[in-house]
Formats: sequence, C-alpha cells, structure tokens
Amino acid sequence: MSSPATPPTPAPGTALPLAASLPSPTALRAELEDLVVRELLGPAGGADEEVDESRVSDRYLVGILAPRRTIVRAAESDSLASDGAGTVEDGNADDLALPMDSLAPAAIGLTFTVRGDGTTLAVTPRWGRYAREHSATATTPTGNPKMVWKRYPMGGTPLMVALSEGDIAAMPADAEQPDVVLRGRVRKLEGDWVVSLFLVNAQPTATRRPRDDELVFQPELEVAAADGSAAFRKRLRRSNSAEDEQRRLEMLYRRHVEFAVGHGVAVDAQPAPGDPTSAVRLLTRVTPTYEVPVTTPPTVDDNPALGAVVLDMQRLTEMPEAELLQSLRALTDSYVEWIASNQARVDAGADGLADFAGPAREAMDACRQARQRISAGIELLASDPKAMRAFRFANQAMWQQRIHALFSERKRAGIASTLDELDVPANRSWRPFQLAFVLLNLPGVTGLDDPDRSESADAVADLLWFPTGGGKTEAYLGLTAYTLAMRRLQGVVGGRLGHAGVAVIMRYTLRLLTLQQFQRAAALICACEVIRRADATTWGAEPFRVGLWVGMRTTPNSIEDAHESILRAHGAGGGRGTGSPLQLTNCPWCGNEIKSGQ
Repeated sequence: MSSPATPPTPAPGTALPLAASLPSPTALRAELEDLVVRELLGPAGGADEEVDESRVSDRYLVGILAPRRTIVRAAESDSLASDGAGTVEDGNADDLALPMDSLAPAAIGLTFTVRGDGTTLAVTPRWGRYAREHSATATTPTGNPKMVWKRYPMGGTPLMVALSEGDIAAMPADAEQPDVVLRGRVRKLEGDWVVSLFLVNAQPTATRRPRDDELVFQPELEVAAADGSAAFRKRLRRSNSAEDEQRRLEMLYRRHVEFAVGHGVAVDAQPAPGDPTSAVRLLTRVTPTYEVPVTTPPTVDDNPALGAVVLDMQRLTEMPEAELLQSLRALTDSYVEWIASNQARVDAGADGLADFAGPAREAMDACRQARQRISAGIELLASDPKAMRAFRFANQAMWQQRIHALFSERKRAGIASTLDELDVPANRSWRPFQLAFVLLNLPGVTGLDDPDRSESADAVADLLWFPTGGGKTEAYLGLTAYTLAMRRLQGVVGGRLGHAGVAVIMRYTLRLLTLQQFQRAAALICACEVIRRADATTWGAEPFRVGLWVGMRTTPNSIEDAHESILRAHGAGGGRGTGSPLQLTNCPWCGNEIKSGQ
C-alpha cells in the first residue's frame, strides 16, 4: 500500500493549512481500494513476498484456481458464510440453502469480439505460484531459517494466438508450471471474430484438499492485438423480441460499450484514444471496480417548467391550498414537457434510438402512466381534506427531520452550529423525483380499494433505482410520514386501528447500512412525535414509535432480554441478555450522547 506524500514542513510560527496536510478524498479512496485488493487477493507483500502462515489459501480469499474437478466439501467451507443461518435470531433457513459440496473454480476466462481483418492476438497470462521453503530473512527463535510460503511470479510472456475458426489447443503459459495452460475457441460471426480464452489450472485432480503449491493465485489474462491496433469491437449480442428486459437495458446503456464478458472474473478494457467504440487492450480483474457517477436532480436550466414548482418542505407545509395545488400541478406540467421532448427524440431516432423503437415506445408509455398516477395523487389532495392534512404533516415532519438530522450530525462531529443556521431552503427541499414518488403513491396508500394495492396482476409496486446518494431514503421516508399521519386521521379502517400496530417495515439486506438508516428513520419519528405532542387532539394520544431488530446477537429479542442487557451494561447481576438495546450512541434529534441509564 502506498503512503500519502509527506506534506511540506511549515516555517516556524506558521500553521500549515488543514487542507494541505490531508490527502484528497479520491486519494484516500484509491489507497483504501488498493489495501482491500492486496488483503483479499494479494500479493500484499509484493511480487516476491513470503507468507508466514500455515496456508496461503487461508491468507487470500479470492482469485484462487484449484486443479480441475476439485471438490470443496461443505464441512470445509467458511463457517462465516452460514453463521447464524436457520437460528431463531436470523429466521428459518431455506431448505435449498443447506451447505452442499461444490466444485472449486479451475479457470478464469473472457469472451470478446475482434475485427474481422485481425490475424493474431498476443495473450499474456500472469499468476502467482507459492512454494514451501526456507525464508531468506525470517528466522525461528533458535536462529534457523523459518519455513514460509515463497511467491514466484509466473507467466508474463505473451503467447501468440492465431485467429482461425476452431479450438485453441492447450498452450503452457510457463515452463516452471506447465500444467497451467491457455485454452480457447475462435468463431466467425457476422464478419468478425468471436474469441473465448481461458487460463486453466489443468493439474491432475487431487482426491484430497489440494496443497497450496498446486493452487494458482492472483490469475490474470491480458489480451491485445499482436500489432497493437485497436482491434476489439463492441461485443455482439443476439437478442429477440421475447427478451424485452434485455432490449430495454441495451437501450439504456447504448452509450456504454461492452467489449468483453468475463467467465468467473470481470474484464477491464482500454479504449482507443479518440474512439470509445474500439479498444486496444483487455485485462481480467478478479476484484473489479467501477466509478458510479453522482446522480444530480434536474434544475430549472434543464427544464424551465420546474421554475413554478415549490420544493421547499416548509412552504409546502404552510402555503395556501390553492397555491400548493397549483405548484404540484406545475410538477406534472414539467413532466409532460419532458415526456414530449423525449418522444420527439424517439420519433426522430436520435441519439442511437433508431435501433430501439420498441423499447423506447414502451418506456415513453410507462412515463405517461407515471404522469397519470402523479396527477391522481394531486387530485386526491384536492378532493380529500384528510389526504391534504396528512400531506402537510409529512412535509412538516420531513422539514424538521432534515434540519435536526444535520444538526445532530454536526454536533457528533464537534462542529458548532444552530438550528436557525441550518433551517434554510437548501437543507429542507425535495428533489423533483422524490416529490413525484410521494404523489404517485398517495392513492395506493390512502385507499384500501385502490388498484395499486390489490392482488391483481395490474397492481403496482414502485422501485426506486438510484445509486447511493441519489435520494432514495428521503423519498420513502416522506411516504412513511404520510402513511403514519393518514392512519391516525382515518381511524378505524377495515376493522383495524390506525393509531396502533406496525405501519411501515423497512428491511435492509446489508447490515452495514442498518444503523445509519435507522438513525434517519428515528429522526423522522422524533419529528412526528413533536408534531403529535403539539396537537394531540388531531394526532392522538398514542406516541409514534420506531424499533430495530437485526437478530439477537445485536439486539434483544424480548423485553426480558433487554432488561438483562441493561443490567449487564451497569455491571449489575449476571446480565445474561443477548445483544444491546443501546444501538444509537447519539440522539438523532439533538445530537447529545446517549448513555446507559440516562
């Protein structure tokens, strides 16, 4: 792992600016990425490293090729992969998920397209071989050379592969390990070459667990044209009308050229200078990375009609009803203009859409349906006073949640600030898609008989598909606040009490996200509770509550367990309870530290 550059030493009496003493976020991320790859894939100690452990395969967890047909016994699998599965705290395991024997990977490969006039490829395999031998530097307590695993870089010499139809016979990639070979196949398709190449650990199959000197570590294939030209083209696909989803994806990512598909591995491509539709080199990646661009909401410059849309949560809470409805209808008007402009692109076949007439037409139809649902949500607000009241409640709760969450975050970081400083439109405004998402879901959330919540095949479940930071959480928290308010206003619906029971369930598949998301949800519930206490006549005497359950190893499964955990935290009694009810270390509303017993 490389170290950040040493900052310059300031002159006596001169304070070095903080920004100059710290690496940039990009540099930190690159360093962290390099560290993770070295730790998981290796070689952490460099190309000629020595591994002072009993097994290299226990040191590195990815990028290992075993001899062909090597069976991985379920009993020898990593216990962490199934730890807790099927126990009471994590739910019952699916019968199909029981541990089973499997074949260890013996090869990595890639398939790609080469121009039809290409004749020869230069393929460079690389990998690491580890041998058990005496260390050149490490010694035992008695002073004797220590037995370690010594790494030897293998491959590195280009193998010339002629482009002619048929199988590529096994080619040894390094004389010191001749059973590691390059194999493949070449086909002619629509005038171009379609090539599949594989680096195979073809050593004889072991009936036992293979030794580390029989394994291939850090495998890699680099492919280039023998003459260095930009010979690689966009990978050919064969789609038919039945593959609707595939065609839609091809339309969406038509500007992202896929040069190769990996087999058991990912592939990076080096585009030709000035020509992103061709590539000069392909390189497999056991640990791939991808730069996800930031998702930014449209502005008035992008769509002037948005200028009439009020996105400030405070204004949406307080503005007169007629102005509120006018603003919301302006949102649908801007969407109509956006649909019209994109329909014109589709009709003209612009921007490469001529090849995707069907998927493009379906996409525009889906946009029109969404516009109709948004309009239905707005008309619900116009006709149902309870819906309007709940909508204003949601905006007020989200407004307070946003500024208090920021205040709490700054307080935890030791940054002095006040709520008045943070209570500005930039901190309490919706993104257009968030407000639209809330509106289009209002009828389904409000009415038990709405088609969107029926058992019909035409019922709708909306999916927000944005990368991290795109605003998904705020969108569904806004809908959550509306749901909580509407249940209180409707009272008994379908024989069920609106003020009691569970209104919203949020499930996170990644536990690393759970506490961060719970902090934001808790801030919203705090906001809802402050509003309720100020007007209990409208919102009822029952408090708004939020809970967290992530399995008994982290949180208690019962009140009794929680009590025992608290006793343990105070050092009183046995405290046999599992998990801890103290999941938040700071108050999501005021930012003060939460300590056991307070």
